[in-house]
Amino acid sequence: MGRLRESARTARLAVSPKVWPILALDLVIRIQTRISGLRSTITAEQAHAIIDDLIAEAASRLPADITVIRRATRSDPCYESLSRRATGHVVIEHEVELVGVTAPTLPMPFEVLSAHWSSRGFDVVRDFRDRSDPSLVMEQRGSGFRVTLKGYDRGDVYLSVRSPRIRPNGNRRNSG
Repeated sequence: MGRLRESARTARLAVSPKVWPILALDLVIRIQTRISGLRSTITAEQAHAIIDDLIAEAASRLPADITVIRRATRSDPCYESLSRRATGHVVIEHEVELVGVTAPTLPMPFEVLSAHWSSRGFDVVRDFRDRSDPSLVMEQRGSGFRVTLKGYDRGDVYLSVRSPRIRPNGNRRNSG
């Protein structure tokens, strides 16, 4: 027994203290990944529906002369940060362009939509509305859905809605 303890102590001391924070971070990430894998999530279809609803709500809050044009729909796989192994989770994102916004009216969609999302339980993550190319990122408490408004000084405005990490089939084990 004493011999096992001695070898364990030697092995523990052989790892440089400079590496300990990295090993601790890796352990935390593995535990979080394991825990998140034990819970069921919404399905990819449900995430697409929620995102479409959030975009439709946003469009309904804007003046009638601003139209929404879908630009992209993505489903990106998630990876563990250190090992870069696929976790089986995905993040779904839809991006639309708000057409009809001009440079002088650029602040209007930011004000209208930030007030709307705040009333729906979204918290500000990043707020750069005071810049020439403004942006605003808000995340919904509890669900983890994230909305991003990105504007450009020429008047272009893009709205992106992103899901939290989900399993495509909603189950803890990714079987499809």
